[in-house]
Amino acid sequence: MTLGWPAYDTQGHSFIGAGDQLSVDGIQQLQNYGIAELIIEDQKTSDIPVEPLVPPAEEAMLVQSIRQLVVELQASGSLEPALVDKMHQRLFAVATKMSESILGEPAIVGCSNPLVYDYVHPAQVSGLCIAIGGAAGLDIAQQANLATAAALMNVGYFGITEGLLLTPHQLTAAAWYEIIQHPANGKRLIDACGQLDASVSSIVAQSHERFDGTGYPNGAKGEEISQSARILGIVDTFYGLASVRPHRLAMMPHEAMEFIMAYSMELFDPKLVDIFVRKVPLYATGVSVRLDTNEVGVVADPNPGFVGRPIVRVFKDRHGEDLKDPYELDLSSPDQQREMITEVLDY
Repeated sequence: MTLGWPAYDTQGHSFIGAGDQLSVDGIQQLQNYGIAELIIEDQKTSDIPVEPLVPPAEEAMLVQSIRQLVVELQASGSLEPALVDKMHQRLFAVATKMSESILGEPAIVGCSNPLVYDYVHPAQVSGLCIAIGGAAGLDIAQQANLATAAALMNVGYFGITEGLLLTPHQLTAAAWYEIIQHPANGKRLIDACGQLDASVSSIVAQSHERFDGTGYPNGAKGEEISQSARILGIVDTFYGLASVRPHRLAMMPHEAMEFIMAYSMELFDPKLVDIFVRKVPLYATGVSVRLDTNEVGVVADPNPGFVGRPIVRVFKDRHGEDLKDPYELDLSSPDQQREMITEVLDY
């Protein structure tokens, strides 16, 4: 396979470039760095545009910034104001660029390596929060504050019992109590830094509250939770479910999306869920799928606004034979509504 885009490590360095061929060792490296999604060159789909919502280089630099903040926090017990300001300015620039672009799909796979989850996951959540925040009416400054809260949402885990987050076993009541204090701990660390708008620490403090009041630490519900914190709760949950965790395997992205939709009005604000599912494709461009007819194809257009009904370019017939003349099916059209995607083949 030949790489269509470069892949970046958690130091922000490109270790496999666009046009390079992947080897078995290279694929193992990708897994080690928590990278679960690649763009591969394929002549059969060369005319299908695949554009990232957040450029891979930008996301890699954000991962690096989060890592630097965490290392400094572990060494000094506080957030370094200069590093926090630098990261916030970078996210403001990303939000500005995204507002000026009409192209780009979010990456919909999570982190495949729990050992780098603390750096990769917040970076992914930050980028998508900008997109959902913009669609929900937040201005650029509010989007940047939301994205910064997403990047810092887990700093409150600093100081908890070592190894507690990586345990594959059910937590004791004492361990769970320790964990659910991390939003409040994060707020204290961010406030002490004194570098950010007060809304950032407030978003972090409410990041695990849920729409029906079943969240923590205060059991806030509905509009008692800020709009930005409600957005963060959705995006954080989505990428968390799509990531490998110590106690479970990752869900496929469309399964994680179905979870978000299933808990609309309960865990999540239904108005924001509606924005989320229309902004984030259930089946992303370039993903290989099998239809209920047993035909196999690639998503040529996710058809935003038609949840789970993309345009599919069919390459194999129902017998598994390559088609001489591939054709496209728009699953949102009235005459194709009986056809369904039954299997995602890439993930």
